[in-house]
Amino acid sequence: MGGILRLQQENREALQVICCPSRNFFQESRDNKEIVFEESCLIGDEKLLHSELLNVRGKNIHPLYAFLTQKKLNGVRNARVWWNYQKFLVDEQGRWQAVFSPMTTVSSPDLIRELGQPIKGLMETIPLKST
Repeated sequence: MGGILRLQQENREALQVICCPSRNFFQESRDNKEIVFEESCLIGDEKLLHSELLNVRGKNIHPLYAFLTQKKLNGVRNARVWWNYQKFLVDEQGRWQAVFSPMTTVSSPDLIRELGQPIKGLMETIPLKST
């Protein structure tokens, strides 16, 4: 997560990172939103811009992730959310640009190349820590 924060700090004018906490990847239920936020969107004393707790897949998928994952809504392609740290790029007009696997790091040449374009936000599905 530190790489995401560094990327945000170094590119404040061209990039907005949005933390989208989700509990779709764990069996246990996490009802305390404050704990979810602290575990997902805080890095040291830095707070990432964040959404509410979202369903990123399944029958109760949040409209944002419906757009990010369904070609019929984004006009580009279907993109399955595989796991935590899935990355989506959206331009300043809200158009879907790219998706990157959870294994793609912020220093990946492919991601860096895409970030060379004007980007409004990097949306990443952030994991909840298992306790």
